[in-house]
Amino acid sequence: MGATVYLYVAIILLATMFARLAVTTRMSFGRVDFELNKGTDGELNGICVFLSFMTLFLFTALSTSGTDYSSYERWFNQSVTYSWQEIFDSEWLYYIFNRVVHYFTSDFRIYIAVYSAVLLLLIYSGLVYLSDKIDFSWAVFVYAALFYLPMFNTKRICLAAALLFFAVRFLMEKRYFVYLLFIVLASGIHTASIFWLLFLLSYIFINERTYRDHKILVILAYVALAVALIATRNYWLNIEISKRYEQYTTTFTGIGIGIILKYTVLIFLIVRWMNLSNFYYPDNAQETRTSAVWRMALISTGVSLVFSFSGYVNQVFSRMQTYTMYSYVVFLPFLIREWKTQDYDGELSSEVSITKAVIVLYVIFLFFDFANNQMSTSGLDIYTTIWGWSLGN
Repeated sequence: MGATVYLYVAIILLATMFARLAVTTRMSFGRVDFELNKGTDGELNGICVFLSFMTLFLFTALSTSGTDYSSYERWFNQSVTYSWQEIFDSEWLYYIFNRVVHYFTSDFRIYIAVYSAVLLLLIYSGLVYLSDKIDFSWAVFVYAALFYLPMFNTKRICLAAALLFFAVRFLMEKRYFVYLLFIVLASGIHTASIFWLLFLLSYIFINERTYRDHKILVILAYVALAVALIATRNYWLNIEISKRYEQYTTTFTGIGIGIILKYTVLIFLIVRWMNLSNFYYPDNAQETRTSAVWRMALISTGVSLVFSFSGYVNQVFSRMQTYTMYSYVVFLPFLIREWKTQDYDGELSSEVSITKAVIVLYVIFLFFDFANNQMSTSGLDIYTTIWGWSLGN
């Protein structure tokens, strides 16, 4: 992994530290206000939120790392040469975004800064919106540890995923058509976003019907769907999604231990919350407040299972994992906050402490799994800047 991983760890910890100060530091100015349940003081310190944002922003805006960096630069320069018909025959919103920025400047370095700002604004806006339901500092930690590094290289995917993460508010408000429009917009950035319709349809189906009470059956149904997709791959594998994605077809060689461990822990935490929620809310008095959050995590995890297993026969689906960040960036901080604000004693207290430790170790494992297996192939093992200096092997 080399020295670069220490830089990335430092970035993650610094952004998390500022996010933590945003929750704990009180000033008489510069605060983002929102109400928390149970009368908790819910003021975020806007200055510290900004510093957390800037920590992540600067290291992406000033970086030239990533194996696809030159490809994005080429697309940026070519965007002004495309006719509108060519633009709308491809990932139209992404090329329009390129063309708009190119109208003001032809400097690709400025484009990367704009891209980084837009993406992180979408993420932080979503986190602030959800911050009455999650621990904000934990959410920044999980996002930075698991989804920050990919934005250096897989820029279109990460931008589309950030757009859908921002739009989560419309799902919680049951404005399904608006969320559908965001899926359409996201597919204009990364075509495979259209498969996120599975998430929307699943959420509407489960959230609006009595099936939502059969949580374990929901997960099993997603597992069955994933297995069925693999078993019938010869029938659907050759469906043309886009000419750009024809190269991603691969051969199924089996399920790795890493993916089993990844989902075993996540499903364990979902089931653990279901059990503990019976203790917290025996009369379901708070069910309305918490249901949308963890039910969405349940569905996001199920859809992630489908995409992960399908990714063994088509890489397009494996790349969809970025879209499922909700299961991690929202659900894990949601658990942390709920456990901090509940009154429990004795044996349950020790069980909750153990589960918290599992979350920390889980996030650390996923970070170093990415660093070990993907950092080099993504061109992130060497951090380079716009000034030409670099850190790494």
